[in-house]
Amino acid sequence: MFPDFDSWRKFAAAREEMEWYTYSRGWSVLGTWHPAMDPAQAAMPQPGKIYQAFLYGGETEAYHQLTQAEKDALWAKEAETRRDAQVVLLADSYWSSEEWQGFGVMMFPDIEGVQRHFAGLQQIGWPRYVRGKTLLGALLSPDIEGFQYHAAELQMIGRPRWMRDQMPISTLWEPD
Repeated sequence: MFPDFDSWRKFAAAREEMEWYTYSRGWSVLGTWHPAMDPAQAAMPQPGKIYQAFLYGGETEAYHQLTQAEKDALWAKEAETRRDAQVVLLADSYWSSEEWQGFGVMMFPDIEGVQRHFAGLQQIGWPRYVRGKTLLGALLSPDIEGFQYHAAELQMIGRPRWMRDQMPISTLWEPD
């Protein structure tokens, strides 16, 4: 997470200057903390857990055909599928992306918790009502050469070997 937009711009400019995307393929979605979640309630990432990064693309036409009571029941059932998860990050991105209205990261204790979550979503027909994408992963070990994990800012950055000593990774996003 970046403390302000200017810090992100400096980060993006540094990547452009280094021709980062010549060596690494990626994309970004910018967002601000979702008002429905208190940042103090966010879970701190922990080694050995399974992480689900998700992009929220909004509701489908089928969702909009539901009554308010049916919508409320659907969201309650969706919340039940997350009973094993802790929220690490929840962000609004409607202001920066036409495709993705929000994104977040959930932390599961194990792969079985993730499987229960997705089985529950399938059971309630979630893909019929909501558009989205999901990526699963685990924290990178700080022992892996070429990677650094900065827990406080949830950044996982991989740098080519030639770049390691040229620019300390922390200078990419620290404000002036």
